[in-house]
Amino acid sequence: MLVAGIIAPTRHSSWCSNLVVVRKKNGSIRICIDFRNLNTSCLKDNYPLPDMETLLQRVTGSGMMSMLDGFSGYNQVLVNKEDQHKTTFTTPWGTYKFLRMPFGLLNAGATFQRAMDFSFKELIGKIIEIYQDDLTVFSKERSDHISHLRQVFIRCRKYGISLNPAKSIFGVDEGKLLGHIISKDGVKVDPKRVEAIKKVPLPHNLKAL
Repeated sequence: MLVAGIIAPTRHSSWCSNLVVVRKKNGSIRICIDFRNLNTSCLKDNYPLPDMETLLQRVTGSGMMSMLDGFSGYNQVLVNKEDQHKTTFTTPWGTYKFLRMPFGLLNAGATFQRAMDFSFKELIGKIIEIYQDDLTVFSKERSDHISHLRQVFIRCRKYGISLNPAKSIFGVDEGKLLGHIISKDGVKVDPKRVEAIKKVPLPHNLKAL
């Protein structure tokens, strides 16, 4: 199977959902499930995401940064065995359940953020900031950066966190974080986010305005 280790065959369940296959920008396949019925029955987990302004302030002014990307982030979190049947979905080849947390669950984001915060709890705010599967390792002094990366990689190995080298950038003076360009000199908005506004023609009459 394309997602071996993530899903497994199972018997039909009353929670059963439908499968939708979506192609990503890079050409790979993403399996999407309609979990609306399941989400309606779930209590909302209000575990907070990091405050964007605080995160940007901590990283800004760093002498060197590395932007790391989690590999299939949500799929790295195991689903409790007694809850796996709730994630069942039908396909032309049978009924399957998720062994690892899929996209589309109401509390997937909160669960993943909590797991990442636990894994790096002594390092967050000091040498790393984490927003979902985006990990930013930062060092005020360039000479400390290798040591900081080593500490992060040790945590990744300890907790089984996989990174995507194709989307990770190491040892830069300037980088993108949450739609902003951050560097030692400060924070500025990513130009790509304002391109559409720049291309809007200037209004020359009341109707256009």
